[in-house]
Amino acid sequence: MPAMLKGFCDRVLMPGVAFDLSDPAHVKPMLFNVRRIVGIVTYGRPWRMAKWMGDPPKTMVTRYLRWFTGGKARADYYALYHMNVANEAQRKAFIARVGAAMRKL
Repeated sequence: MPAMLKGFCDRVLMPGVAFDLSDPAHVKPMLFNVRRIVGIVTYGRPWRMAKWMGDPPKTMVTRYLRWFTGGKARADYYALYHMNVANEAQRKAFIARVGAAMRKL
């Protein structure tokens, strides 16, 4: 995971906070108060390359982190692919799309 998210995960995604490990055979999620998870990322590679690799960041946000909420949180994912060659208009459109989505929260 990216370094910024890793620090968050080391403190939040731990036994007794994010999940109940009292019965190791049946681990239970505990973050039921989380209603929304939003991932905002940029990629240096094109979409097809991320898809071919399985898109681990998207899977992390939309599946893995969502499990800790009991599957009840809505997970949104906003990505700007191929940022290394994105022009000014594409970057501004991405910022506008993310901004509009955040204002709706």
